[in-house]
This record gives sequence, C-alpha cells and structure tokens, in this order.
Amino acid sequence: MEIRHLLDAFYRRRSVFFAAAAVFFIVGMLLSLLFRGSYTATSKILIAKSRSGEELLFSVSEAVPGGRKADMDRQVDILKSGPVINEVIKELDLRDEKGALLGIEKVLGRIKTVPVWEADIIEIRAYSRRPGEAAALANSAARQYVRWVQRLKKEELESTVRYLSAELDKIKSGQQALEKDAAAFKKTGVKADISDELAAKAGKSAEALVEKAKIEAEIKRTKTAGLFGSDSDRVSSLMRQLEILEKAISKHEEDAAALPETERKLYSFARDRRAFNTLYPVFAHKLNEIKVSEALNTSPVQIVSYAGSERKPVRANGAAALLPLALIAAFAGLIAVFGAEYMDQSIRCCEDVSRDLGMKMLGHTPAFNLPDFSRRNEIVIGGSDDYGVLFGLMKDISASVDGALPAEKRKTVAFVSPLRDDGKSFVAAAFASYLASSGQKVLLVDSDIRTRLVSRIYPGISEEGFAEAVFDGKNVLNLVRGTSDPFVDVLKAGRPGVFETSRALFDRNAVGQVLSSAGSVYSAVIVDCPAADGRSGSIEILSSCDAAVLIVPSGRLDKKTVLDSVSMMEKAGVKFAGVVLSDIRTGGN
Repeated sequence: MEIRHLLDAFYRRRSVFFAAAAVFFIVGMLLSLLFRGSYTATSKILIAKSRSGEELLFSVSEAVPGGRKADMDRQVDILKSGPVINEVIKELDLRDEKGALLGIEKVLGRIKTVPVWEADIIEIRAYSRRPGEAAALANSAARQYVRWVQRLKKEELESTVRYLSAELDKIKSGQQALEKDAAAFKKTGVKADISDELAAKAGKSAEALVEKAKIEAEIKRTKTAGLFGSDSDRVSSLMRQLEILEKAISKHEEDAAALPETERKLYSFARDRRAFNTLYPVFAHKLNEIKVSEALNTSPVQIVSYAGSERKPVRANGAAALLPLALIAAFAGLIAVFGAEYMDQSIRCCEDVSRDLGMKMLGHTPAFNLPDFSRRNEIVIGGSDDYGVLFGLMKDISASVDGALPAEKRKTVAFVSPLRDDGKSFVAAAFASYLASSGQKVLLVDSDIRTRLVSRIYPGISEEGFAEAVFDGKNVLNLVRGTSDPFVDVLKAGRPGVFETSRALFDRNAVGQVLSSAGSVYSAVIVDCPAADGRSGSIEILSSCDAAVLIVPSGRLDKKTVLDSVSMMEKAGVKFAGVVLSDIRTGGN
C-alpha cells in the first residue's frame, strides 16, 4: 500500500486514532496512580537438602529420591500455609480499614515467593504502600516460616525416635523368644546341625526380611514427614519394592513348608537369628544418630538475608512521566487505525478494485457532498457555479470512460451501482454533458424510478417519461424534454403511479425497444439505472445496453457485496467497461 493510501486511511479513521490513544492514555494514568507508592522488600531463606543421606533413615535399594524442584515447591506451600501466615498477621497486627485482622488471602496478595532451585534459596518478596511495612512483612514471614519448620522438624524427630525405639523393643523381644525356642529344641535331643545349603536359603530369607523392615520404616517416615511433606512418588516406589519383597518372602516360606519338621525348625531359627542380629545394630545406630541430631538442634532452614531496606520503584514526575505514556498512547492509536483498516473489507482505492474485483479502474471522484434538491429551478451540470467544479472533475473520468469503450459500443451506456444514492446519477449526467460538449446529441435517460435523481437535476412540468414508454407503450421520442443545453435531452423517470399500479416486472423487450428508438435519433443514450440490489428493473435495463459502468461508493460496500452484485449482472449478460470509485454523497434522496 502506498504512503498516500496510508495517510488517507489515517485521515479517514482519525476518530479511531484519537479514541484509542485517549483510552490507552487514561488507562495508563489510572494504572500509574493505582500502583504509585508501592514499596518492595526481599528476605532470603536457605533450604537444606531434603534428601541428603542424613535425612533418609536407610539406604533402600532402587529408592528414587524426590526431585529438588518438588522439595522446594513443598517448602513454598509450607511458607504460604495458614499456620505461618496467621502468625505473621498476629505478629504485625495487620488490620483492615474497619480494624479487623486481615485474612490470609489478602496477606498472601502482598507476598510473592520465588524459589531459586540452583541456590537452594527461597526469596520472600513483600509489597506495601506504607513505608516500612514491606520489610516487616518479608522478615516476619521468614521468621515464622523458620519457627514452623523447626517445630515440624522436632515433631518429626520425636515421631521417628518413638518408632525406632518401638522397633528395637520388638527386635529384643523377638530375640529373647527365639533363644527360648532354640533351647527347648536342643533339649529334645534332635540333631541340631544345619546343612550349608539350608543355611544359605535361611540367609537369603533373612536378607529379604531385613530389607522389608527397612522399607516399612522408610514408608512410615515418609508418610509422617512433617518438614518436607509426604513424598507420594517415593512412597509409591517403596510400596512397589515392598510388594516384590513380600512375593519373594512368600516363596521362601513355601519352600520351607515343604521341608521335614526338623529341618524346618533349623531353617526358621537360622533365618530369624540372622535377621534379628542384622536389624538390631542398624536400628540402634540410626536411633543414636537421630538423638545426636536432636541434641545439636540443627535447623534444616535458616534466614540468610533479612529485608533491611525497602525499594520504591523509580517514577518520573511531571512532563517526563507523561511524555512516554503519550508516545505509547499514540503508538496504540496507530495500531488501532491500521488494525481497523486491515479488518475493513470495503472497496476504498484503485488497488482494491484491481485486486479484489479484477475489473478495470476508470477513475476516482473526489469527496463531494451534494445538497438535497428542494429548489425547483433547473440545475444543469456545468451550468452553475455551484457545480462547475464537479463538472471539471467528472470530465477526466468521462474521458477515461470514453477511451475504455470502442466506438460501436458507445451508443447506449448504462451507469449502475450496488447501492442507492451514491452519486451514480451525477456521474451519468456529467458523462452526458461531456459528450454534449463535443457536439454529440445526447439523451440522458432516468430509469431509476425509485430515486428519480436525474429528474430532479432537470425539473420540469411534464412528469411523463421512461415508465410510460415501457409500461404504457408510448412513443419515447414524444416524451423526451429539452434542457438549457441544446445537445442534451432528458427522458425523465415518469410518474411513480404508473410503475406502482402496473405491478409488473420490467420487460426486457420493451426496454430494448425504448432504447433502440432513442438510439435511432441520438448519437449516444446515457442510462441512469436503478441500483443492482436484487429488485426488479436493473438487470433488464443493463442487459439492454451496449456497455455498463459500475459506480462503487468508496468505503461503503464490502468486497463480497460488490462481487455478488457483479456476478449477478454478468450472468445476465451485462458487459462492464470498468469501475468508477465514487466519493460523492447526496443528501435527502
């Protein structure tokens, strides 16, 4: 698209530009006022590795540690949980305008947590319009989170200690019962030697029982973990391993059940003794580690950076603040203009005609607003100072039309448009005047009975005309009327009652006879046709003429409407010489 078309689009849609720019500017100002004075402050918390060796009870085969991102996300959930935020509200005594304590959601709206996974840090960013409140909010959230985590850690350690102590007691009881059963078995005098093969089977079964006890302990700890939350993926992995182990243990038990009673006893003594002797030191060692950790009171989280100062966003004042906003608003206005232009499917310029319609472009009228014709005096194109400019502008377009048609196809030329009252009649009258200025005797036929615009351009006493010639069969040469231009005669539209009372469609043969009769006397017959809007008359008249000129009102019809109208006329045999874009507007018609 050429620069002049862009400028023309901007001029036509200047109201869109100013509206979009104004809306954008006002919204920008409101947002600037809404967020003005917002202070920010940031505190930082270091998170210990949640799945390091000391955090696991036992190293279980194929146990997949939880992802670091998932661990950090669980910490964020704890930080934003009700117990932590409620303590923050109480510590800072946060209240609304009515004096009531703020709800959790409103406080969370002032806090943003940002996990930095690669550094094992969670940043707590707080916002407030009051000086000092953002720093207090960030620091309080960090403190309350650390306190809550320490509490959860203590509860978790105590729960683990109780569990391991109970398991050790079970192992001791099991060992004591085992020794009693073994002593009783020896007193029976039965040979107490176990074969190497049976001892190996008992060892494998004992290893499976030990692994099962470790997995059950790890599942117990993972499900009840308070600090890092329940890791469902890890629990699922452990449960799958436990299921496999239980199947193996069941197979060992089935094999043992098939043994003779003596061998079965020896097998169970060897299995249980080895299992108890392996589990007890393992559980005891882990219990001792946990008690040492509890005594040292090591914290899995710590504050590494307090929000000591607040940062207020830098905002320019005065003209310096308005200038960028005004430039952005202007840019938004331009985007709106060209967006509206892009979405507009109407025919506006020569490129639209050649690209979208595929027809020859004959000319483009300038913008011209014509008044209504309440006056009864005769107005002749080119004969009045009011319309002299219009006549000069139309002369160039008429020359293009004249050059577009061969001599044998200039006898009857019709002017038609898909829309009523778009300057079509004035272009037709201008063309007639142009031909008359070269010495040709021209008849201007007003066949547009609905608008009758040509009849108003050339008013007169007699109202008989085209309607009487077509519907009543009167001689057309007796109905023509002269004008102040001796080379231009006019056949007016006729009385409206004739067309209305006939209730008949236009007869193509009758129309052809009327135009043929006029063509035998006049050098050229110029026909102002009714709009091709689907009503009767237009197709019959157009198909009776040698050629037609399509008048398209600029910017008032979309491409599809024009194409549908052209297709309908071409199917009826209408031959178009080309297209004239019209910016003429008529009022009161």
